[in-house]
Amino acid sequence: MRKSDTKSKGFTLVEISIVLGIVGIIVAGTITGLSSFQKVKYQQESENNLSNIKEQLLKFSQINKYLPCPDADNDGLENRVTANPGAECSVSIGLVPFVDIGLSQSDTFDGWNNPIRYVVNSEATDSVTVCDATDSASFFCNRNDDGAFFSLATPPIYNNDGSGNYFICNESATACSGTPSDAHLVTSTASIVLVAYGENFNSTMVTTSPDCSGLSGAENENCDGDAYYHQQIISDADGAQFDDLIEYITGYEIKSRVLSQKITYNQFVGGTGGETILQEEIPDPTFRNYSLNEGDYQALQGDAGDDDHDEKNQDVIAVDQNVTTALDLGKGDDYVLIGNDLSSGLTYDNKTGIISDYGSNAALDTGAGDDSVYIANDAFSEVDLGTGNDKFVISGELHELLTAGEGDDKVWIQADYSGTESSMSTDVNDSTPQDVGEPVEYDSENDAQTAIENFNENSPGSEEINRNGNQEWWVLDDGYPQENGNETVYIYRRLYYFED
Repeated sequence: MRKSDTKSKGFTLVEISIVLGIVGIIVAGTITGLSSFQKVKYQQESENNLSNIKEQLLKFSQINKYLPCPDADNDGLENRVTANPGAECSVSIGLVPFVDIGLSQSDTFDGWNNPIRYVVNSEATDSVTVCDATDSASFFCNRNDDGAFFSLATPPIYNNDGSGNYFICNESATACSGTPSDAHLVTSTASIVLVAYGENFNSTMVTTSPDCSGLSGAENENCDGDAYYHQQIISDADGAQFDDLIEYITGYEIKSRVLSQKITYNQFVGGTGGETILQEEIPDPTFRNYSLNEGDYQALQGDAGDDDHDEKNQDVIAVDQNVTTALDLGKGDDYVLIGNDLSSGLTYDNKTGIISDYGSNAALDTGAGDDSVYIANDAFSEVDLGTGNDKFVISGELHELLTAGEGDDKVWIQADYSGTESSMSTDVNDSTPQDVGEPVEYDSENDAQTAIENFNENSPGSEEINRNGNQEWWVLDDGYPQENGNETVYIYRRLYYFED
């Protein structure tokens, strides 16, 4: 009897080699794809952070009437030669002063977790030109007791780009130096340049002595610390890698933001379609400045016999920054417009954002009369609207006690309320809500629209609201607005929905 032949059921070495080769190609392709995807993600994060830093710098300039110097020692604060007002910057190239402009340190890193270069006008390090209003360096002069030190005539102006500024070339330029043609320029009037260097960053790039060895072309141009920067097309091609991202602020942008003659409070929005609440004509100010501190203003006081609405008692206060002192306005139909905070000398950690003490030294009492109070950001001190038909609008958070007083008052709070409940009048049941929590999120437009319809149906007497794009201010439907002795309290919050 012959035994049957036996055959191997396994793989030969050749077959195994072929399989491993195929797997290797697949894995390599996957890794390459993931790497490209990750780079795009990092670049998007860098773009977002650059844009955010620019906006925070412009907000800083609007409030403080100057722009900060670079941070030279990594503490988040600008560095000047001395602490005296009007002192020149210590360096023209450094780090973003994140504490000064109200950001966390991570907000000033690019997608690769590298710090972003912050460059200011090269003449801002000169003790003479930094506060010379005929020089572009004056955008960085912090000697601003009477407002901005620079003017509309400060360069750049027509036929005068100013000095110490930066050229930024576009992708059509093969090189960036000398006097680039208009066709090759993004701008020649950049007072500030922000650069995210991406993957090939080294720590010297945010100092006045950068190490640019190994870099060529536009990458070297963006490193070498001269007056030229070059925004080329992002590329990962062999021999033509480029991943720098550049943002900038021109002198024109600074003057437009800081020296605008029109007071606008465009954060006060609400009602149907998001129209502004502040629609009435404001009388001529009795006090107009960038901030209001102790001793700056004495409230108007008429005779004891004057009625509550006498124009001799009408205080009209308009400030661009903060009110940091207590105000007792007495009688009159008063107006208080605050472009930033009703602040209180609060104590907080700039790096963590933790507030340890809100204080109370900026308490506002509008007294008798039909008063109107508009606060663009937060109120960290108590507010007493007194008697009369008052209006109170705040775009930020109300941290302390709000007392509505007697009268038919209206209150709009467009963020959180974390203060204590308002005191009760003997004649009128006045109240403001406790903390209303986080913004409401819905998974679809339909769910969001249903919530809005439920609100409109169950909140008689309030203004109806409609969806406006992907987000909109709306009023919570948990009992507000409601009539409490002729008091109407509106709480405006963001409503989000996400499209399928």
